[in-house]
Amino acid sequence: MLKTNLQETIERLVNQEILACQSSLVEAMLQNGMAEYEEIENMYIDNSDKIQEVEEERDEILDKYNELEDKEELTESEEIEFNNLEDKISDLENQIEELEREQEEPQDIFEWWLVSNWLANKLRNYNEPILDNDYGTWWGRTCTGQSISMDYVMECIAEEIN
Repeated sequence: MLKTNLQETIERLVNQEILACQSSLVEAMLQNGMAEYEEIENMYIDNSDKIQEVEEERDEILDKYNELEDKEELTESEEIEFNNLEDKISDLENQIEELEREQEEPQDIFEWWLVSNWLANKLRNYNEPILDNDYGTWWGRTCTGQSISMDYVMECIAEEIN
């Protein structure tokens, strides 16, 4: 099977920028005080931009909803629109709650990978956990069980540099 340009870029990224799996080492460093959990960047997901987008969308729909609600009598099509808007508002509020909940819990890190500084900077841009101290720079991988070349973040980085 022919590899696509994107797949080749991902493989090159993995082979050149990911240096070694050092999960046991990093866990020992964290347990022995050679590194602190507070030093891990992006340990918590920051959904503030997404929350703001969803809130703005909800507010626009709320304006339409309030316009219809203020009317004394609704036509049949307005009644249908009113009910649809009510459902959309509820869905968006549930989305906001979920995004806020996501921010409260630290990300689950399954593996620690020693990475180049270049890749660490790229991973930071995608809110991936990074531990960077005097001993090295590690990426805290939040998924496991598949090749790193299949991670969505690797695809994003490869698309960015292609």
